[in-house]
Amino acid sequence: MNINKIYKKVLILFAVLAFFAVSITTVLACVTTPTPTETPMPTATPEPTETPVVTPTQAPVPTIAPTEAPVPTETPSNPSSGGGSSGGPSGPSACTPSIITTIPTIIQSKRINATTISVSWGPYAGLNTFIVQYGFQKDKLQFNTKVTGFSTNINSLPANQQIFVQVAATDNCVIGSFGPIVGIGGGEVLGASLPALPGTGFEPDNLSNIALITGVASVLSLSVLLIKRKKILSK
Repeated sequence: MNINKIYKKVLILFAVLAFFAVSITTVLACVTTPTPTETPMPTATPEPTETPVVTPTQAPVPTIAPTEAPVPTETPSNPSSGGGSSGGPSGPSACTPSIITTIPTIIQSKRINATTISVSWGPYAGLNTFIVQYGFQKDKLQFNTKVTGFSTNINSLPANQQIFVQVAATDNCVIGSFGPIVGIGGGEVLGASLPALPGTGFEPDNLSNIALITGVASVLSLSVLLIKRKKILSK
């Protein structure tokens, strides 16, 4: 009896163990067996595209638009001393020359300081523009200036050096004849009726006044002497 019970218990134990073994095996199989995943289809490798070759382009050279140079207005040329009417090119604008018959004469000239002189002429009706020509030699007047009016000062001259000046009228188209040459600073005024004394401030008109005053004083002195002499003789 005891052997049969023991045998039954062993069989039951083996059955339980077998059940547990099957259960554990099933559970492990479910847990550890991975679910097969779908193998992705390989994608086609793209063929390499040809790298474009960049050809460098030459930078355009900037072109400078030429600007038209202004046409200078030509100053009327200076004729030689004492010459007749003449005129230089009129420049880009046409001018209508007039007949200039006036020959300006310098009526007053003086030295203002060691390097500046003053000259005046006219006035002349219908004329207001003149060319003043000057230099340091009477036969070579190499400088000139255009003046509006009837007088001008010439500056920046060599100190106390004699200078020669003459004047001509112009209508900005032609230049008339130059007047007499006047020398200033050398002790005489060439082409003038009376001598001038540059640097002293005395002009011909002032010299005339001084001479008149001196003459009157001399006459008065002589009269006084004569009156005194008569009084002495009457005694």
